[in-house]
Amino acid sequence: MKCEDVNNEILSLIEGDPDQDRAKSLREHIASCKSCEPYSVFVSAVMDEIDLSRNAEVSSSFNNRFFDRLQVEKSRTAGRRMWLAPLTAAAMIMIGIFTGLNLGRISAGNNNYADLPDEYYYSNEIHLETIEGFFINQVSDEKD
Repeated sequence: MKCEDVNNEILSLIEGDPDQDRAKSLREHIASCKSCEPYSVFVSAVMDEIDLSRNAEVSSSFNNRFFDRLQVEKSRTAGRRMWLAPLTAAAMIMIGIFTGLNLGRISAGNNNYADLPDEYYYSNEIHLETIEGFFINQVSDEKD
């Protein structure tokens, strides 16, 4: 029998799960193997400690103090979180507005500010001219 197989089944041997023939071969291997015997003792000791801790009793005053403290902590954290929800909602709204504006700008094809014209044109009866030129011509026509 291999040590790896024995180590995998030591817990079931301690709890009494394997059949009689399998348990006998496991015990024989553990008794004759120098590496499996200490491991078996260790696992057995750990299981004994677990059984002892399951039966530990806690005083009623400890339970009362523990649950009272738990209620106090719950009320403290609830008060702390009360301001967090509106703040989070406001942040999400701002992020949504910013994202929506940028997505709208990108989908309209106006995603580069360098594409904006330097001058805006005004269409008069004869031809296109800049707004500045139109006003300059108006002032010069009034002087004449």
